[in-house]
Amino acid sequence: MENLPLLPGGPAGPEPPLRPAPDQASAELRFRDLGHWLYTHNPFYAVSAALVFWGLRSSFDLHVHGFHTFAMMGGLAGYTLVLAIAAFVVIRLGKVWDDGRSLLLLVILMLLATSVSFDGALAIEPVGGTLCCAAGLLLSVLLSEGLLWGLRVRLPALFRLPYYLVIGLFFVYPVALRWLVVDEPDSPATQWALFAFPSLAAAAFLLLLPAVWRGAGYVRNNGTPWPWPWYPFMVFFMMGLGVCGRSFYLCVSMHTAGGFGTIFAPYFVVPFLLVANLLVLEMGAVAGWTGALRTAMAAPLGLIVLASIPPGGRLGARFLQETFLPTIGSGPLLLTALAVAALYGWAVRRRVPYAVESLCAALLVLAVVRPDTVDWTTVRTYPQAFPILAIGAIQGVQALRRPGALRCLMALGCFVIAATLEFRETPLTVYHGAVPAHLMLGAVMLVGAAFSGPFARWLQHAGAVLLLLGAVAAVTGSPVVTGDLPPAWLSVYAVAAILTALGYGYLVRNRLYLASAAAGVVYWLALGSMQGYRQLRPVVSGLDYILSGLLSLVVAMLISLAKMGAPQRWLAHYRQGRRR
Repeated sequence: MENLPLLPGGPAGPEPPLRPAPDQASAELRFRDLGHWLYTHNPFYAVSAALVFWGLRSSFDLHVHGFHTFAMMGGLAGYTLVLAIAAFVVIRLGKVWDDGRSLLLLVILMLLATSVSFDGALAIEPVGGTLCCAAGLLLSVLLSEGLLWGLRVRLPALFRLPYYLVIGLFFVYPVALRWLVVDEPDSPATQWALFAFPSLAAAAFLLLLPAVWRGAGYVRNNGTPWPWPWYPFMVFFMMGLGVCGRSFYLCVSMHTAGGFGTIFAPYFVVPFLLVANLLVLEMGAVAGWTGALRTAMAAPLGLIVLASIPPGGRLGARFLQETFLPTIGSGPLLLTALAVAALYGWAVRRRVPYAVESLCAALLVLAVVRPDTVDWTTVRTYPQAFPILAIGAIQGVQALRRPGALRCLMALGCFVIAATLEFRETPLTVYHGAVPAHLMLGAVMLVGAAFSGPFARWLQHAGAVLLLLGAVAAVTGSPVVTGDLPPAWLSVYAVAAILTALGYGYLVRNRLYLASAAAGVVYWLALGSMQGYRQLRPVVSGLDYILSGLLSLVVAMLISLAKMGAPQRWLAHYRQGRRR
């Protein structure tokens, strides 16, 4: 039995196959994930377009007349046509819509890039550059219509019109700019024309609103598997990126007087981005998309920050100070804040969530921005009263519609702040702003008594603490706090604060006010006793011993009461009363 051979698969059978090491397995998994990502997203079309465009741009000097300009035009047109044919093959024959989407977007970007590529040639050789731009515009129209017809994709008229207006703006605007300002490249007219480009693009995008209001039904059965709004708004998203880039490069290429400088500043594209934000807002409102609505509420505040970025160069600063501000009479920051407030006002009318809060934030910016404010270092020393008053009115209306402690407190607080700002040079703010401070205290106590809930209860507690502090300040009589008020007035104020705490505490059933009143009385008595003690001590030599003896008597009585069980009975009685 001991000499029998072991059977395969028995206790000492063949060894299991070796498994790869953990590091090797994780490396293979990462490699497979990378391969899957490359296969799914297929970024090589974009890589190809970028390399070919850069290669063509590097191969030809567009500042040289003749051959280089038309060769660059031919290369871009040829490669764009190749991308269009590839899109036709991939979509029409292969039904690979994911890759086809990338190709179609690249065709649009190449068409826009074609218009950008000839600014240098247009500046040196206007006739040749104009012919190139005209040929590029014709190619864009024919290629766009050919793709729509060949792929059997439907683009309704309300989308098609803004699309061709933006395409035409890319090709026609530089030509018009070159021929109109050929003799004065650094004139104010040229600078205003450069500033106007993104605003004109914004006007073209604004024509998309009727299509947005029609919703998804307007592009139903469009010939693509892409749902609304991905089709066709992804196309306009790419064109919007092109508008922002074109706005900058147009200032670089067509404003030749400044050398390598440019008058471009971030506020140039704010009108266009405001229109884009309006489109997102309307899409979210029509389709009921919470994410789009939240984006539309948050983004405009970022545009205010964008408008506050001053120009980085000498030319931009000179245009802002010497041309923009004297002509318009206001800086970009104030204009942007006004436009954002108007946009939020429209959102309030559309009943968009958080629109009221966003409008109040925009009004708060308007309160500190002056017409000549160009950044946050030149804001108002004192906020303006009217925007604060408007915030109070808005919160008051909201409080009437949906009563709440926070809204009521904000409304009353804004009214007090607005009145203080408006009458800050009058006796209203004497004695270190005592009148506005007590108006705010009254608002806190009023709202705390009118509402229930944790916040209202917190306001009640805050009022008790503030009343105690006021009484202590009056009894102490510090000139820093009370100024030159007569001592009799301070005594009257302390009595009034203590009585108010007693009455309010009884009204709202809040024992903290009783404790506040008691603490005020104890502090007053203790302060008076200390003053009397200082006056009697020189006269009665044994006063220290007498007071120490009385204090010892009090301690002894407390110990005796504890031995009698009095504190325990009082505590049990208090707890029983609270349970009832």
